[in-house]
Amino acid sequence: MATETRIYDLGIHYGLKPENGAKRLRDIYSTDKAAQGALPWAWKAANGALLKLTASQFRDLYVYTAYMLDAAWRQEADNNLASGYLNTFNYVTIPPGRYLTNANIPLPRGGANGAGSFPYYGLGGDQGYATTEIVMAKDYLGNPAECYGIATPNFHLRQTDNNFAYNESLRLHSVCVSSEVAPGTGKMRIGVLLRSTGEVFAVDNIRSNGHDIGIGIDGSTPITGGDCSVFSNRIAGVATRGGALGTGAFATISGDRNGSLFRQLPGANGEPAGGSFVFALGKAEDANIQGAGSYGSQVVAWCSGQFVVRVDNCRPTTEDRINDAAFVVYPYISDGNGGKWKQNSLLKATGMGHRHNTLLHDLGTGQRIAWPGDYKAFDFTYASEDNSFFTPLPGDWMWEQAGTAVLGSVERDPMTGQPKGAWNYAAGTPIRNDDRDHGYYGGDALPCRVKQPVDMAALMEEVRRMVAEAVAGGDPSAPDAGLRAAAQQARDILDAAL
Repeated sequence: MATETRIYDLGIHYGLKPENGAKRLRDIYSTDKAAQGALPWAWKAANGALLKLTASQFRDLYVYTAYMLDAAWRQEADNNLASGYLNTFNYVTIPPGRYLTNANIPLPRGGANGAGSFPYYGLGGDQGYATTEIVMAKDYLGNPAECYGIATPNFHLRQTDNNFAYNESLRLHSVCVSSEVAPGTGKMRIGVLLRSTGEVFAVDNIRSNGHDIGIGIDGSTPITGGDCSVFSNRIAGVATRGGALGTGAFATISGDRNGSLFRQLPGANGEPAGGSFVFALGKAEDANIQGAGSYGSQVVAWCSGQFVVRVDNCRPTTEDRINDAAFVVYPYISDGNGGKWKQNSLLKATGMGHRHNTLLHDLGTGQRIAWPGDYKAFDFTYASEDNSFFTPLPGDWMWEQAGTAVLGSVERDPMTGQPKGAWNYAAGTPIRNDDRDHGYYGGDALPCRVKQPVDMAALMEEVRRMVAEAVAGGDPSAPDAGLRAAAQQARDILDAAL
């Protein structure tokens, strides 16, 4: 090792290189004693309350995981190593490469940076990109309830040592976090967990794709974010959990094919959802057909609990499908006795987009504001106190019963030109592949009006009869008038039924 310092480069000080990205300690150290001798701080931390690993299990750690663990805990007191409380204040640079990780370990107290957030392409000494990718392995040591690619210091102590778990003056930037396995296949997988963030805490140039939650924020007071990219995350690209008293602001949240681009959820121990959150730019796309390996019908912001959320500008767009709601609200928190309290929450949003069915859906009342039209600007303020919706823009912006909404699809009905299939938004029926609600609200949401099953054969026969009558009895001087009238009647019948 070089002269002792508080700033470590895993490439310079530990010899981490792309060739070792998929290697475990046992591939480098032939005995338990050799591994412990080379990485004494990592061994003491792993053997302590943090992971409780045996000597043999310690050598099952991937090389990156062990090196980061050693650098984060270097110069820590023995009692803290044993208890799992990280107090020493170090900072780490991660060199370019693609590195597997298989344990929930904390960042150093000062934070870390990589070489860039683009996915890494390359093997060893070939033309690997100047960027850093951390890959969550399929199986994690220590049998954690949730799996994290990157996690803030003392993430595991928030409920037991709250006064000391806050993370201040920490910066994380220029990394990409991906996963070996698809989300929704087992334990909750979160690419980047930012828990108990505090003063001067910032993240920037982060990419987190293919998890249950791309970037999870627990108990932020405050958090500042720069540019974040989150694609194909099952529940949300960026999600706060138990954040009712939290505050945060991001510059850009960009993501395609997430359950939601941004979402507010209750905490794991019943902490109410919500918080004050701002993001300046939201880029939200669903550019694929339903069922093509992603989660679709992405919501820009799903706001719940006690919230004040502002989306300064967003672009909710799709190509091969029609999405349902761009925004969803549920302004309630649990009263702890099986009931709920309505909160005086607020949502403000501005933007423009295309191919959506609903602009704003209120799960509490079962009502919605319809999509204003493709390529038409929206600028609104929703206040839950009186269920008010205000916009300075012209047009018919009225609450209506939510009912059912079209499901995004490229398969079109030849008579109406509309996508085939319908689904109830709050209930999530008849087909979803992302477990949209994920059990967070269950029966709390007021059910929307659900229509009775439709006899499509009889319905289409009625449409054909009207068209035939219009053609047979049409006015010779205006041959298309009757047909147009019949088509309008047919659309009215289909709209009422579906």
